[in-house]
Amino acid sequence: MHWNLTIFRTILGSGAFLFLLLVPWHSTIDAPAIIKAQQHLWLYPPVASRVTKILVQENQSVNIGDPLILLNAPDLEFSLKNITTKIHALQWSLQHTGSGISGLKNEPVLQKELSSALAEKDILKHRLSQLTITAPFAGIIKELPSGLVKGLWIARDTPMVELLQNNSTEIEAYVDETNISRIIPDSLVTFYPLNLDQPSIQVRVIEVAPTALRWLAHPMMASLYGGPIAARKDNAGRLITNQALYPVKLKPLQAG
Repeated sequence: MHWNLTIFRTILGSGAFLFLLLVPWHSTIDAPAIIKAQQHLWLYPPVASRVTKILVQENQSVNIGDPLILLNAPDLEFSLKNITTKIHALQWSLQHTGSGISGLKNEPVLQKELSSALAEKDILKHRLSQLTITAPFAGIIKELPSGLVKGLWIARDTPMVELLQNNSTEIEAYVDETNISRIIPDSLVTFYPLNLDQPSIQVRVIEVAPTALRWLAHPMMASLYGGPIAARKDNAGRLITNQALYPVKLKPLQAG
């Protein structure tokens, strides 16, 4: 996760309540805010394996569950073949166990071995299914290592593909107590950066905190570290704001 700091001027326009009741007024509020960058994740092979097919390319959009890379693990396949053969042998032995004393004595042992073998087979099948690397969330393929090619043997700790999540950007603004009552949950908000060279951002108000901050969680926001919020340290080293500020969470309508 990476964080960027900026100060925004918010323009509250004609938005809507949850039940589409129009908010018939406009106002302007200055508020510092922090933007949480999009979530990204590197995907790794579950076991040492060989690349058999790469199904995606950089900057490609994918949906949750889409296959990205196909892998092959001969050791797992060999183990699965062996355990399957063992299961067949145990099943045959159980079917042909005699009704004598020795047969009755051996049957519980065979049943136990069979249960263990079936459990092992399920584990192997699950591990083999993991060799199809799929997208854990909808997003964009940000990076594929240049050396990742078909036929390459890769270790378990080898990064294969970096996935950037769609619509994961979140903004948290800090509004003073004189203006917090003017922020309407579910209303639409336009953020205008003080740097006019940057584009405005259309967002929706997701949550308005009912109580003021107890302390700042992000030091970069504090004036002690060059941030826009006047703050001081308490005896425990926590950053306490000089005035009451209320966190407001917002979600871009189109995350970039």
